[in-house]
Amino acid sequence: MDSLLTYLQKAREAKIAIGHFNISTIETFHAIVGACRETRLPVIIGVSEGEAQFFNIEDVAVLVQRVREKENIPVFLNADHFHDMALIERAARAGFDSILCDFGKLPFDQNCGQTQQATKLARRISRGILIEGELGYLGSGSEIHQSVPAGAQVLEKDFTTPEQAREFQKQAGVDLLSPAVGSFHGMAASANEHISIPHIQALREHTDLFLVLHGGSGLSDQDFTNAIQAGINVIHINTELRVLWRKSATQAFSEHPDEIAPYKLLESVGAVLQKHISERMRLFAGQK
Repeated sequence: MDSLLTYLQKAREAKIAIGHFNISTIETFHAIVGACRETRLPVIIGVSEGEAQFFNIEDVAVLVQRVREKENIPVFLNADHFHDMALIERAARAGFDSILCDFGKLPFDQNCGQTQQATKLARRISRGILIEGELGYLGSGSEIHQSVPAGAQVLEKDFTTPEQAREFQKQAGVDLLSPAVGSFHGMAASANEHISIPHIQALREHTDLFLVLHGGSGLSDQDFTNAIQAGINVIHINTELRVLWRKSATQAFSEHPDEIAPYKLLESVGAVLQKHISERMRLFAGQK
């Protein structure tokens, strides 16, 4: 099985992107694995600090490694938006394929310093681990916001520049970059996201970092296609999966009011999620 780095290199050469989907429940995990099995496309499973502690960092790593080895499918595991050094260390020791060491809310110099420290820590434990940094605060929380999250850098004057990206890479030593290009985490009920394709193109042309688009939930198919063609290599999806889980679970409970076996109720939820994830993966791979 090729490494995540190899798949990222292939994606960049082919001008396609790898889907990154977070898990909060076991049926979401199985839905992502099922989509990978169905499409035979690489996929990244993400766990935030809260999600990782809900599953247990070591346990979720074993789940992913077991599936990958048993079925020989390209499913990988990312520690998504980890801020705590102790949790970063645990993820590296558990065998995560990548870690997003997120200090994007800090001023540039502090962000560089903290990310560099986390990068060195993780690579002392796992030499092949990939490290992502965030340059530009994109808000927090995979949830429905009433407006753009406070402090999120979604205006052009705050977008990540190639000069900042190169300096960040030089100081922090990261492999992947989450830049501020107009998107934000979660979905806003009263605001639309507008990603800047020219800024993505500039970052691609002037840096050799793999580019990651966060806050993918709520963007249109054309937004995704344009971003990928401009240079995005990984796309994060979480909030829309949570919304879909809630909607399909509510429907399942409503249609089967007397059913008490959780796995029977959640089987249909997993099927809905898998279909959606498969469609996203094919879109990102240029197959739709």
